[in-house]
Parts: sequence; structure tokens; C-alpha cells
Amino acid sequence: MWWILPLILNTGVVKAHADGFELEARIASIPIKIDGILEDVWYTADTVNQFTQFSPHYGEQPAESTYVFVLYDKENLYVAFVGFVAERDVWANLGGAEDYVNFYIDTFLDRTTAYGFGVGASGSHSDALILNDGRSEDASWDGVWYCASKVYPDRFVVEIRVPFKSIRYKRGLNEWGINFHRRIPTINQTLYWKLPDEREGLRVSKFGILKGIHPGVVGRNMEIYPIGFVRSEHYTDTSYIWPDMGVNFNWSITPELRLSLTYNPDFAQIEADPFSLNLSRYELYLMERRPFFLEGMEIFQPASFGRQMGFYDPIQVFYSRRIGKKLPGGVEVPIKLGMKLTGKGTGWQTGLLYVYTDSTYSEGVGEPPYHWSVLRYKHQVLGNSEIGFLAVSKSEKLTSLPTYAMGIDLGLRNPSLQFVCQAVATKNDTLIGYAFNSGIYGFYRNYMVIGRAQSIGDKFDISELGYYRELPGTQMVWIIGGPMKLLPKGKVKMLHVLAGGGMSKYKELPRSYFGALCFGMNLRPTGGFSINVNGGKIHEEVRITTDTGSIYTDTLYFMWSTNFNYWSGPRGKISYYGGFNLNRSWIWGLEWLSYQLAVWCGVEYSITPRVSFSIYPDISVYFTPENRVHLIFTHMEPRLGIYFNPYLQLTLRPDIAIQWEGTTRSIPSLRLGYLLSWEIAPKSYLYVVMNDEWYEADGRLHAVSTVSAIKLKWLQLL
Repeated sequence: MWWILPLILNTGVVKAHADGFELEARIASIPIKIDGILEDVWYTADTVNQFTQFSPHYGEQPAESTYVFVLYDKENLYVAFVGFVAERDVWANLGGAEDYVNFYIDTFLDRTTAYGFGVGASGSHSDALILNDGRSEDASWDGVWYCASKVYPDRFVVEIRVPFKSIRYKRGLNEWGINFHRRIPTINQTLYWKLPDEREGLRVSKFGILKGIHPGVVGRNMEIYPIGFVRSEHYTDTSYIWPDMGVNFNWSITPELRLSLTYNPDFAQIEADPFSLNLSRYELYLMERRPFFLEGMEIFQPASFGRQMGFYDPIQVFYSRRIGKKLPGGVEVPIKLGMKLTGKGTGWQTGLLYVYTDSTYSEGVGEPPYHWSVLRYKHQVLGNSEIGFLAVSKSEKLTSLPTYAMGIDLGLRNPSLQFVCQAVATKNDTLIGYAFNSGIYGFYRNYMVIGRAQSIGDKFDISELGYYRELPGTQMVWIIGGPMKLLPKGKVKMLHVLAGGGMSKYKELPRSYFGALCFGMNLRPTGGFSINVNGGKIHEEVRITTDTGSIYTDTLYFMWSTNFNYWSGPRGKISYYGGFNLNRSWIWGLEWLSYQLAVWCGVEYSITPRVSFSIYPDISVYFTPENRVHLIFTHMEPRLGIYFNPYLQLTLRPDIAIQWEGTTRSIPSLRLGYLLSWEIAPKSYLYVVMNDEWYEADGRLHAVSTVSAIKLKWLQLL
């Protein structure tokens, strides 16, 4: 797909100007108290109030007015919002939809990354790193900042203080990118100060400019987190109760360079992975939930198209869930030491990660101690495009490299077209393998195109270090496109019709050919649906088990699939989604060709301003070759959240899996957990956790494990 490069290179780069959207950073004459009450000093600030609708009616005036004030002093950046309401009460709901504001700052003016801060009328708050020009975000970032909100009869007020020493910025740069956002929940209006393109959403490259900002560097910029915990674990044949401690240490060596260390980390507060039935040929992908690996991990990710672009899966050269993995019996490989050095400057980012895991043994499986090392560098080119290098190694001794992988990735972007590719090499013992992966996404006027191409070498093996859901020896290319229309009025906001096809090949098997047809609508004020139909002639290597063992052979069949998705978006106090997939394909775990049906949905509901409930059930049905139901698997994840205040909450989180095979019902997994989380101060938490797990056998529930812990994490600034 290299033919697309001249098209991108010749369309220019993102221009670093604000198109008149500029805001002056003025100095606060006195320290500002963060309490939701505007002091007179705020009225000396430069102010913006020209907000515009992003949705549901793009480019139109908002229903309610919003004012934003910005000040700073030597140590802090201050931002205040005043959101007026018209003929209604302010919505302030800790457990659901509410009046909410955000502001974003690009402290390097690199037009690709930014900090995001959000505060609700109830005092609820969130923060995130905005990545990849706004195409993705890292919600795990936990900054030190302060906020307060106050509700009045005709408005709500939010005040925010961000210490300069809690964020990174380029020294000597006196202009930052900035943007503001507000959501009006009663009519589902979203507003921006600097309005992004309707087809793209939030884009760092489209921010306005904050002029005249001169932060002072204060203190040693060191954070130390002593962690103490008491942990109790009870299994079927053994029990453990022990106190322990660990420590996390962060040092901002410069505003651009940060060092993080962790010793003996504990992740008791992290929710367990949901139970899944996997009958496919591929390993399940597990989301990373551990804070040490989440924080700053955007640097270690290859170029991609960002969220909601599921057509392209980058090769995960580094898959952090390989570190500290679970062995049979549920015992985790202990992580003893972790170190992470990350740096960011104008046009570049770099990262170095080192982790040492200790030896462990469980149910006949042993894991020796390992040294894990990751090196990453990426450079910004042609505006907000990027090129990067990533290397990963795993060894029992630091002086040897028996297993490693390295890759180069490239992301070329302009406002209407993106091209992403990567080349990866792996070495396991004496085997060296190669892989290439690429994708394209773009639109021109009222037309849209999506495509992929990949080639995976026969000896490519990323399983020890990374993750990729394709088999070695696979080649594949496909492209689809068609009209996409944005409608300024009416119930339909956007619609698209796409058609296309492609081919794939596995090792020496004949080529497979397939086609696809996609139709979708986005509705006003929120919500939408999509329908995808695809099918084709498939040559696939399948496994068949006989009395003498397993044999692998080629099978030819006609595959087809129908997929439907619907989502409501937030509608008052409730939001919901659902969908189904019906397909005919080879079922690897059952070793036959037949139909499969998957149905899923989710509901999130705010019962009261302080209580929320959500549930996410899904059902999978597998048929026999004679079209009879063979297996039904259902999984549910209900959640109940109780919010005592913006900093203290209790979460109940069951996880239920039920299976029917013929007329026999079983419960392969039943979990019940709760988490009490108290944010005592910024980045300082007290956790009380308990997780119980059972399974059904002989008509009775049997306990698998009970894990409980009390954990205190306290931030000490040096």
C-alpha cells in the first residue's frame, strides 16, 4: 500500500496556528482558593465564552452560555468555568450523567499529545493523557491537581488548580495549545471553544493558543509512595496471611524527563479478568489494568488509528500482560522490581522499561526469574505524523538475549488521510521471523476508504513477548469504500454505505476470497446503528482429533457473517447498547463447521445521584453440523456503585458464567468482589478489597479462592 504515500506527503502538514483562537495567560495577583466561589481576582483574567455546538447540530450556537477564565502564578495554572443553565436545574450526579466541563493543554505545542482535566457539577473529576492527536487517550494517568465545584440556582462553577510540577512542559516555551469542552446532559449537547472537524472529534492539532505562559520550576519534583498492605489468600489446599510493604518513586528529573521506580508492587485493588470461554484458535487478549504498566505506556505503543478503529490491529511487539502472568492454579509470577524512564520533547518521545520477575512454581509448572527490557523511541515528522522504533527482550541473565523482538512503525497523517505500517522481527532460540502490517483510513468530500495489508512470515513468533492475532505464514489484503454523508439537519446525523473485498492465503493453501457490505447511521441527538455482511470462499487449516492423535488438514467452505450493532449514547440517566453476530465458520475448539450466534448488550443507569447500576450480559450459542444447539455460554458482569462523595466510593462487582451443554447446566465460574476506594489526597488512596471465586461440580458450589486485602498508598512530595 506504499502507493498512498505520495498522496499524504503532497497534501501538506498540520499548520501550527490557532486561526484567531488565542487566550492570554495573565498572572494572578493573589493566591486563589479552590472552593467553587469566584474571587475578584478571576475578573482580571482573559476570558472566553464563544462556544459552538459539536453535537447534535454541528456549528450551531449552544443552548446555554459558558465562560472560562485562565490565570497562573509561579507554581500553578488556574482555570475556572461558569456554566449557566436555562429554565432547568443543574444536574449534579456522582453516579451518572451530569453537567460536565473539560479543558485540555498541549504543554509542548507538538500538536499530538495533551493533558485533559474534567470536573462535574457534583465534584466528580477525571484526568487523562490525550494521545495520537486525540485519536486515543490514557485514562490511567493520575495527576496531582485540585478542583472544586459549586451549584447555584442558575449556574454551576468549577475551579481547577494544576501545579506546574505535576505536569511536563517544554522549558522556555511561552505558548501552549489549549481547548475547552462542555457537555449539557439534558439535551445531549457537546460544546467546544475551538471546534474540531465533525468527522474527527477532538484533535490536539486543532487547539487554540494560550499565550504568555511562564511556569516557574519549583521543588525537587520527587514523589515517593510508601505502600503498606495486609493480604489474605485462601485456596482449596493452602492459605496465606501476611503483611507486606512496597514503594513507588517518581522523579521528574526535568520537565521533559521522568523516572519511575517500583519495588514489590501489589495490585490487590485491580479487578480480575472476566471469565471467558475460548473456542477459537487464538489466545485471548487481556487488557492491562496494573497502574505501573498503564502509566506512560502510550510511549511504548506502535502507531495506530486510535479508538473506535477496530479494523486495524497493530502487532503488539510489547504485550505487558506477559510480565507477571498467571500460572496454572491462579498463582501470579511475582514482580520484584520495575523501572521506567520516559522522556518527551518537541518532536520526540523516548522510553526505557526494565522489570525483574522472581521465580515461582504452581501445579507442576515452574517459571525462572527473568529480566525484561523494553526500549522505545519515536520522532514526530511532517506535522503530526510519526516514526518509531521498539525493541523488547526477555532473558534469565542480563548478559544474554535468547528471546527478543524489534520493530519499526510509521504513522503518516493529514486531516483527511492516514496511513499506518510496521515491520517487526522476532528471535526465539535459533528461529528468526519477520512480519509486515499496514492500514489506511481516509475520506475525500463525501467518500470514505478503509484498507489493510499484512504479511506474516512462517517463522514469526511473538508469543513470548508480544501479541498478535494472526498465524505465522498468513498474507492478507482487503479494501472497502463508498459514500459517507454528513447531514446538518434531521434525525440522521451521518450515514455511510461501504463495499469491497479482499483475499488471504495461509502457507501453501490456496487463496481465500471474500467480500463485505457495510451500512451505518449516526443519529441525533445521540446513538446509531451499523449492519455488516461479509462472506467468501475460505481455505483453512483445521485440526481433527482421532484415536491416534490430532491431524491438520485443509478444508474448503463458504463462510458468511452478519453483524448488527446499536448504541444509544447517554440519554438522561440511562445509556445502553446491544448487538448480535451470526456466522457460519469452522469452530476450532469443537472441530466442526457450523453456525455460531453471539448476542451482547449493556445498560448503565443512574438510580440516584449517588448510586449507579450497570450490567453487561452476553450469550454465545454453538450449533452442531446438523444445526442443533450444542453449547450455550452466558456471561454477566453486573456492577453497583455507591458514591459517598467525590473521593469515597464502594463498588460491588460480581462476575457470573453459566454454561449449558445439551441438557446439562454448569457454573464454570462465579465471582463476587467488592472494592472500597478512598482518595485521601491527590494520588493517595486507601483500598479495602475482597474477591471470592467458586465453581460448580456435583451439583454444588466449591470455593476456589478468597483473596482480601487492605492497602494504603500515600503520596509524599519531596
